[in-house]
Amino acid sequence: MIYVLMYHRILEKDQIDSAYDVDIDEFKHQMQFIRESGFNVLNTNDILKTQKEDNKCVMITFDDGYLDNYENAFPVLKDLGLKATVFVVTGWINHKIDFMNWSQLKEMNNSNITIESHTDSHRFLNDLNEDDAIREITESRKIIENNLDVLPEFLSCPGGRVSSNLLPICCRLGINGVFTSIPGINTFSAGSSDIKEYKRILISGNTNYKSFEKIFQKNDQDYINSRIKYNLKNILKRIIGNKLYYSIWEIFKKNV
Repeated sequence: MIYVLMYHRILEKDQIDSAYDVDIDEFKHQMQFIRESGFNVLNTNDILKTQKEDNKCVMITFDDGYLDNYENAFPVLKDLGLKATVFVVTGWINHKIDFMNWSQLKEMNNSNITIESHTDSHRFLNDLNEDDAIREITESRKIIENNLDVLPEFLSCPGGRVSSNLLPICCRLGINGVFTSIPGINTFSAGSSDIKEYKRILISGNTNYKSFEKIFQKNDQDYINSRIKYNLKNILKRIIGNKLYYSIWEIFKKNV
């Protein structure tokens, strides 16, 4: 099984202003637990090579490319010798406050932190026609390759929005896997040539140490109810549209 953990921001307690923000001390405890538990920790360079069904594997992933990933999370990961993956919005790198620059990403990339695509502008891919979706993905991959000399092979979908034609598009572009926001645990598919959709477990500010430990006592069936809720939210998104849904979520997420 592969437990893929999804983080966004790692901040000091007095800086936290969103449910997606994780306190740095909690993050340290979580990473120490992973280190001491002896899990096989993967990044995207490893995931296609992993074949042993009997091992619990963990992926530590971050979405967007926030500066605190470099300033707060990276030193913890490096100190504990843990691998991770950061999915970056390339249009925000070097351009938006509180986001990393390419020098910082290069340093991370040289220290077992793989850098992958989170598109170029963070537009929801299921809002776009095929040409625009391809442009979002290919532009992001090209920018990462130009700055880090590595062509990304994996994609994280902005907002977790996955369209029905996304996997065929990714297949044509040579992408090996798509990371979603679908809750759950992944089983191995060694030898499969199909593009894999990876489920992830959101680690939020509400994830305390005890609940974090319990994640690794679960199997995928334990996330059925979470997936039902996830699918119901997706129905709502289709009814009211991503723009309105996202606007409402921005208002309420600080209190989630």
